[in-house]
Amino acid sequence: MQPLFNHFKNAETVQFSDNVLTILAANDPTALNVAPQVSLLDERFQGLKKLFILDQGNAITAEIQDLDGRRDDALIGINANVDSYQKHYAETSRTACEALRKLLDKHGRDLYRKSYPEETAGIRSMIDEIEAETSLTEAAATLHLTEWFAELKTANDLFDTKYLERNEAYADAPKEKFAEVREQTEAAYLTLTKHLSAYAVINPSEAYDRVISQIEQLVESYNQTVKNRQSAPAPEEEV
Repeated sequence: MQPLFNHFKNAETVQFSDNVLTILAANDPTALNVAPQVSLLDERFQGLKKLFILDQGNAITAEIQDLDGRRDDALIGINANVDSYQKHYAETSRTACEALRKLLDKHGRDLYRKSYPEETAGIRSMIDEIEAETSLTEAAATLHLTEWFAELKTANDLFDTKYLERNEAYADAPKEKFAEVREQTEAAYLTLTKHLSAYAVINPSEAYDRVISQIEQLVESYNQTVKNRQSAPAPEEEV
C-alpha cells in the first residue's frame, strides 16, 4: 500500500487522500480500530484541500498558465514555420532555415515541455542570441519570423514578471506552506495503513481484507498514472 507520493502532482495527492477517506468512511473506521488515524488523516486533508483551492484560485496563477500557453504556442509555431522552409526552392531561405534550425535544436525542440524556470531561461537565451548575431536576425527576417520572435519575447517576459509576482506572494504569506501540509497528509496516510495492516494480522477478518484490498487497488491505479506519465515526454512544472 505504498503510493509513489514523491511523483504525485499536488492535485493527485489531494484527490488520493479524499479517495482513501471515502473508502474508510464506507467501512466503519471504529469497527476497524482506526478511527483516530482516520480522524488525523481527515484533519490533514482538510488543511491540504484548503491550501490547494486557494492556490488554484489565485489570479496570478491563472495568468501564469495563460502566458505559458501563449509562449508555448509561439515556440511551436516558430518550429513549424522553420521546418516548412527545409526544402524551399530558394537557397537563401534554406540557409536561413538551417541557421534557425540549429539555434532551435540547441535549446531543445521540447523546450516548451521544460519546467517553468528552464523554459524561461531557454527562451531568453535564444532571443539574446538572435538579437546579438546579425546573421540570425537576418535569418528570422528572411523567413518572415521577426514578429514571431517578438511575440515569443513579449510572452516570455510577461510570464517571468507574473511568475516572480506569485513567488513574492507566496513568500509574504504567513500561512503554512502547501509542501509542509502535503508531507503531513502523506505521513498520516502511512500511519493509518500501518495500523490497518497490524490489526489485520492480529485479528484477521473479511472487513480488514476488504478495506485493504480497496486501498491497494486505489494505490495501484494512482501509481500506474505516475508510471504512464514518466514514460511520456516530461511535463511542465505544475502550479
